[in-house]
Amino acid sequence: LLHMVEQQIHADNPQNQLSTDLEVEQRRLDALESEREKSRIDEIVNTIPVIFFARTQMPEYAMTFVSKNIRQLLGYDKDKFMAHSGFWHAHIHQDDLPKVMERLQNISASDLLRHEYRFLTASGAWLLVREELKLVMNESGIAKEVIGSIVGVSRLIGE
Repeated sequence: LLHMVEQQIHADNPQNQLSTDLEVEQRRLDALESEREKSRIDEIVNTIPVIFFARTQMPEYAMTFVSKNIRQLLGYDKDKFMAHSGFWHAHIHQDDLPKVMERLQNISASDLLRHEYRFLTASGAWLLVREELKLVMNESGIAKEVIGSIVGVSRLIGE
């Protein structure tokens, strides 16, 4: 009974309704600001000539996220790059692939792995890229994913 009386008091008090309306408006404004911030981050990430990505840990290294600017740097469509887990491996220069794979097996959560290798672009040119990777762990300390970035260093002629 006391609970019902308390609810009625709050329902009859216009000040409580005003407080609720203000809370609702504040949540709406917070959501709008969050959306603007996300939009701005997306604009920055997808404009600069750096590819940001996330992928599963070995041995598949299947891409789970690739920034849209992959087309800008490598000439490939994002969906095509993500559709086949072997796509990335197949486009690393054959002389660089063994070294790249060996280094990936030693990736850790405590260190940032940096390496360079040649990557075949959609135009058929080889691009020397610098890749930086970090192993991300979940709350239980188990490897969750590998996140990283790729930046073009220089175009190579021939090969």
